[in-house]
Amino acid sequence: MRILLFVLWVSSSLFAATILSYNIYDRTDRVDLMFTFDTPFTGTITQKRHNNKLIIKLNDSSIESPKIKNIASKFVSKLTIAPIGEEVQIIAKIPHDVVMKASKTSDGYGLRLRFIKAPKKTPVAPSVQNPDFSQLPTKPDTEISTSYIVVVALLLLSIVALLLFKKRLGSAGTKRTNKFALFGKEPNTHDDVNIRFQKSIDANNKVVMLEFAQENYLVVLGNTNILLDKFDASNVRTKHEFEEMLDVKHQELDQFLKIKKESEAFESYKDKASGMDAVIDDLDLKKG
Repeated sequence: MRILLFVLWVSSSLFAATILSYNIYDRTDRVDLMFTFDTPFTGTITQKRHNNKLIIKLNDSSIESPKIKNIASKFVSKLTIAPIGEEVQIIAKIPHDVVMKASKTSDGYGLRLRFIKAPKKTPVAPSVQNPDFSQLPTKPDTEISTSYIVVVALLLLSIVALLLFKKRLGSAGTKRTNKFALFGKEPNTHDDVNIRFQKSIDANNKVVMLEFAQENYLVVLGNTNILLDKFDASNVRTKHEFEEMLDVKHQELDQFLKIKKESEAFESYKDKASGMDAVIDDLDLKKG
């Protein structure tokens, strides 16, 4: 049995990679520990941190004798390399912010252990949460109330102004419609009434020539507005022609004034008759 164990140990030693040499390279930003093997290194590498020591194990490897090396570096202060069974154990005394990175050459005959500063962790962006509005600056209650009152007052003033404007616009439209009703036409924004000629026929009435929509209108204006005639605008161009036309229309004017006077006389008679009836009724009452 012992012979079998010895044979197994010898065979494992034959297949293990033996470290032929090592070198330490101290740089400003790192420390490199380089190993050279007699055969390609195919073992595994493990590491374990204990306080300020980093314990590294190279499985399936060996070294002739232990090695101890002191280094005046901010990355590694002491290195211990020793064979333990079927592995080589490396103890590195390092600060807490130093880590080790291992890499092999492409042919496996070389192994590098690099000691560097641990990379800084990128700060994790805080998760988006609902904003806490309670921490935001707020206005005093009195200032908020004042702003609210000002806004409401402005709205009310705007409403009143709109109502007044609408009322004024409606009344203007009514007046314009009444003005055009004399001519029997609908109002047009492009048409307007112009007074060309006018002449008084008594204290309360006058005859006027109006121009509207490319036509002339002869109208009696006063207590009652009457349209006498309508004709083309080119027929009467001067005041003299207007006077001549009135001479032609004098019968119609006289008839109008006669009817008006008779109407006024009739109204006066009715008033007087009503007064006489009232007197007679009063006398009858007294007699009774």
